[in-house]
Amino acid sequence: MDDQTVLELTTGENGRPELSTQSVEFHRGYNTMNTLGPVVSSQETCKSLVYVELPVGFDRNSRIADRDQIAVCLTGKLKISAADGKKELLGPGDVFRIPAADTSEHGLSVVGEAPVRLVVINQ
Repeated sequence: MDDQTVLELTTGENGRPELSTQSVEFHRGYNTMNTLGPVVSSQETCKSLVYVELPVGFDRNSRIADRDQIAVCLTGKLKISAADGKKELLGPGDVFRIPAADTSEHGLSVVGEAPVRLVVINQ
């Protein structure tokens, strides 16, 4: 079974934001009686969930998260960039995590001719 990859904005050794990837590990649910049952990850606590639409042409070079967030790209293509110069292109189904920190500065840009829709989970 493949793990889910999550793009994560972290603080590098130089104290600046950088992009890295993390894996979410899955395991069999505790109530599963057979091997065809669901597999789950460990639980994370969440405070709220919002849906966000970024319009075509959206381009914000500097944003600092005011709370820990996990976002799932539902539609469109989104470029995320960090101070280390690394950029990643996200599409439907991609997940990224951003911590609430002064060092979480990042940029977001809509790529292409379609808006980006996200579900954002605030932790």
